[in-house]
Amino acid sequence: MRKVLIIDNSLDLTGAFKAILSNACDLKNEFEFHFLIPSQSKNKSRIEDFGFKCLQLNIIEISKRPKDLLLYIPQLIINSWKVKRYVKKEGISIIHVNDMYNMVGLTSKIWKKTFVISHVRRMPESFPSMIYKFWVLLHRRFADKIIPVSRANAAIFGSSGKVEVIYDKLPAKESLPSYSAIERDIVRILYLANYNRGKGQEYAIKIAHNLVKNNITNFEMNFYGGDFGMQKNRDFKSSLIKEAKEIALSDKVIFYDKTEHAEQVMKDHDLVLNLSDSESFSNVSLEALYYGVPLIATNVGGTSEMFDDKTSGLLIERGNVEEMYQVLKELINSFPLRNQLSIESKKIVRNRFGIENTSFKLRDIYNGF
Repeated sequence: MRKVLIIDNSLDLTGAFKAILSNACDLKNEFEFHFLIPSQSKNKSRIEDFGFKCLQLNIIEISKRPKDLLLYIPQLIINSWKVKRYVKKEGISIIHVNDMYNMVGLTSKIWKKTFVISHVRRMPESFPSMIYKFWVLLHRRFADKIIPVSRANAAIFGSSGKVEVIYDKLPAKESLPSYSAIERDIVRILYLANYNRGKGQEYAIKIAHNLVKNNITNFEMNFYGGDFGMQKNRDFKSSLIKEAKEIALSDKVIFYDKTEHAEQVMKDHDLVLNLSDSESFSNVSLEALYYGVPLIATNVGGTSEMFDDKTSGLLIERGNVEEMYQVLKELINSFPLRNQLSIESKKIVRNRFGIENTSFKLRDIYNGF
């Protein structure tokens, strides 16, 4: 059985981590998977619960802090050497990096010839332009295969035989009864996203304020998300709570910590908001579509590839608070529209994002080396 080392930078439960873990679970009878994650990641037990081996290293990401920049290159060299030793010891033949900004996979290839697959999950606007372009050049040159999660991601690499788009797959199954839209007096709105700047929660606060100012009060808005234990994310969450309090939204807007029960939380609501400034492929949006919870999402990255606008979901332009307000107002006031979106979204995603078009395509790539 061939062995695959998956390198993932997630510090907690993220869409990217959930996606690659799901792929590994689908293919574990055909390949032996090992995971490499940061030493501060909370995902070790999740990985080991599925019977996969897990290695943890101190992984430093590029940031604007001078200290991190000074430590990045030495730590990258050390980690690459450690990965080389692990690959040799375990007899691993494929390194699969779960996002291209983690350079450990490519640099490990310097020490020991190994096939390297680079997943591409982030759009260029997520990083400084020059750094992102440099990463693209390196992966075009040295990666053996590049897997963007959307056509929007793929366009960054131009024409290359190394590039193959593979969408993230649907959840394995529904654990709870199937969702059906319900007409009720108070419409429950869900914002399920970690508290990172750029995820769009601040737009939702502004929209809620506009709704109340215009005497639309038949709603409640619930935020769920984690902060990865990072102070900047805690500060961002605090700023959202403070803003909601200052504009008298405390009875309409409630903030919760992250949830391990996304299906339950989604099915307890009447619609899902995803107003992110940048998404290559949103697992929150995919799950909402799969469960049939009506979705409003910004038209960024690969979002428009996930559903048909005004039929199985609603697309709005990034940062356009007035359009966001108008669309949300319409959906709050129209149960027939919510019901239509619920029915149609279930149909479309089951065809586009089933296992044949996701994990099985990844299996074919592994077998091609």
